[in-house]
Amino acid sequence: TYSKLYPENLYSNNPAWINALQVGLTQPLLKGFGTDVNMAQIRLARNNDRRSVQQLRGSLLQLCRDVEVGYWQLVLARQRVVTAQWLVRVGVEVRDVLAKRRAFDTTQAQYADAVAKVEDRKSQLIRAQRDVTASVDRLKVLLNDPTLAVGDETMVVPADFMVDQPLKYSLRDAIATASEQSPAVTQALLGVDDAGIRQVVADNGRLPSLNLNAQMQFNGLESGFGSAWQEATEGGFMNYLVGLNFAQPIGNRAGEANYRRARLQRSQAVLVYRSAVQNAVFQVKDALRSIDAQYRLIEQTRAYRLAQAENLRALL
Repeated sequence: TYSKLYPENLYSNNPAWINALQVGLTQPLLKGFGTDVNMAQIRLARNNDRRSVQQLRGSLLQLCRDVEVGYWQLVLARQRVVTAQWLVRVGVEVRDVLAKRRAFDTTQAQYADAVAKVEDRKSQLIRAQRDVTASVDRLKVLLNDPTLAVGDETMVVPADFMVDQPLKYSLRDAIATASEQSPAVTQALLGVDDAGIRQVVADNGRLPSLNLNAQMQFNGLESGFGSAWQEATEGGFMNYLVGLNFAQPIGNRAGEANYRRARLQRSQAVLVYRSAVQNAVFQVKDALRSIDAQYRLIEQTRAYRLAQAENLRALL
């Protein structure tokens, strides 16, 4: 700028760099304060990881159970084939004996009944043979072995056989083990923990918002870019600001509604846990009751077989 009164005064722009380094801090004092609230998502994620492990454990237990059931179903199906073949052979012998005695003491009804039984036992043999192949295919699907494709006709021959041996158990110990080790019960317990964490967060959400804000700014003014940053880091020119922000919704209906919903969800999770425990206890009692009944039926079935054998001898 040139002055007419004082021509010797001549002003020119002097370029400079203005750099600033600003640091801020916001700390909630009421709503959102505390480790329980801030670590809620971490704890929920940890519970989800544990829930995934329990789901995998449950799938593995179910797979082991299905494989064992499929194996013994194959053993039973093969034994039924042997039994059906023996029944057909014995039925043919009885039919032939009755055919030779038709001229003496065998009635037409007795001979017709023997013929019908033979034909019925042949149909049962066909069904038993079909069940064997179906059991083999189901076991192949469960095993998922590349060397045992479901599409081929490779037969699986069981190496073990059923053993008639008593089983000793304690109902109290079985129920305690099921309550501690059942994946469904553990998942339900994790659900109760998740609901409790959400309830704590919702309870904190009912508080008014009171945040502490602190800001600090370091300024630097120099002709060069690097020297301006150097001056800013030295802390020669500093501005700071400290304040509080307060907010409270009128009526706070949203916070109260979220807290009430979290309480209801926790009550629901507790009911789900109780139902899971009851289901585990029922499954244990039902399984033990079935084992006891089936074991007592072994002797009864054996007695029935002996009675049928005596009936066959008398008929022969």
